Amino acid sequence: MSKTNKEIVQGFIDQVLNQKNIDLWDEYISKDYVSHAAPYIGMGLSTHTSSEKITVTSVAPGSPADGKLRVGDEIIRVEDEYNVWDTFKQLKTAVMGLGQTGTTIKVRVQRGEGTFDYEITRGFIEGFDIPYELAQENLRTFLMDDYPDMKVTVKQIIGEGDMVACYTESQGTNSDFNRQSIWPESVFYRLSEGKIVEEWYVADYVSALKQLGYDIKAPEA
Repeated sequence: MSKTNKEIVQGFIDQVLNQKNIDLWDEYISKDYVSHAAPYIGMGLSTHTSSEKITVTSVAPGSPADGKLRVGDEIIRVEDEYNVWDTFKQLKTAVMGLGQTGTTIKVRVQRGEGTFDYEITRGFIEGFDIPYELAQENLRTFLMDDYPDMKVTVKQIIGEGDMVACYTESQGTNSDFNRQSIWPESVFYRLSEGKIVEEWYVADYVSALKQLGYDIKAPEA
């Protein structure tokens, strides 16, 4: 007997997220999968953090960073009206892209043999569409490196047609700070032919950052 869409989503959470069976990704996720991130104010780029550098992995079309930063750029320095981040440790843990619309952030990148400086004015970002391979790599880093003991608890799950809505609480110890945090997430999954093909999610990462000890400053009047 085939599984219901709710059972497939629950299996993904149990097996891939909680048991860290990343190799089962293809069992639950379609090759046509796209994850739609929430809108925000910022530069309009996503990055990947390795053990040595922070690399731009995508730039949103029409965003403030579009036409300036490129996929593959290594971010080596960031400055805004309040802070300067110029070491790998600072850049890795910084909430450096967020801020007020119309304010400027200065970014220095390494591109090939050259170093380039850009001024980027923060603006409204519709939200990234994260494709299959990048989503898998981001999840692997998050589960194996950032929160290796993370557990996801399903609080509510509702299925109707090809859609499943899921409200969860995630809890884990951040490997950089050795501090625990817990945060809620709401995710809408669309399934086709027994696999997750699309998702929309909103997570309270600000609450998680506060629990880790980040100082969320009020803007100057």
